[in-house]
Amino acid sequence: MAGPRAGRAAARNAGAAAARGGLLLFLDDDILLPSAALAAHVTEHGGSEPACVHGPVRELPGARRLLATEPGELLPDPHAAATSGRFGRTVANALETLVTRMAEGELEPVAPWLTCIGANTSMPYGLWERSGGYDETFGTTWGCEDLELGLRLWSAGAGMRLAPAAPGVHLTHERADRWEQHTVNLTRFTQKHPVPAVRALPELLGPAGNTRRYVTAVRILEESALP
Repeated sequence: MAGPRAGRAAARNAGAAAARGGLLLFLDDDILLPSAALAAHVTEHGGSEPACVHGPVRELPGARRLLATEPGELLPDPHAAATSGRFGRTVANALETLVTRMAEGELEPVAPWLTCIGANTSMPYGLWERSGGYDETFGTTWGCEDLELGLRLWSAGAGMRLAPAAPGVHLTHERADRWEQHTVNLTRFTQKHPVPAVRALPELLGPAGNTRRYVTAVRILEESALP
């Protein structure tokens, strides 16, 4: 879809508004999925509870080599090529690691809404519509618009689930001002929702993010707020 450069939240809302089906999949254009991923997303929505469903995403630091490869060499399954080891290992960032470990019971579920990671996430059209969609005031700076929607969905009673059969590979790329942009949006997120699980996010989101440090920070902030 063509449109003004108004940021990720606005682009996702525009795409969702133009959709004609009952299920939305928000998928970034630098994510590779296996052929069964769409069916896996649909399967996870088979229950009666409206939910946000995320397919776990791993980073491919060697993405430049993959992108320099002749397309025919990656077919018929670019996702399989990306995960074969030919272009190096894939790795989970701290946010993806936390979401998976919370879902598997390895870490305390201090913030289930973090499951709403926009790169590979689906939800019923009605759930998106009732929420008011992504907050477009995040503008053209990068980060947090997906997590902010997740917090609102969770607070309104939506479920949060993983779709392990819909794993994505992110073609990792560098952005010189990535974390500077992210700090701007994280500040906006915290001002809008000054709850412990948001205020502690600097311990998780960043080049030195750590899952256990984040969980500990959330609990400390929660305890300090008790009367």
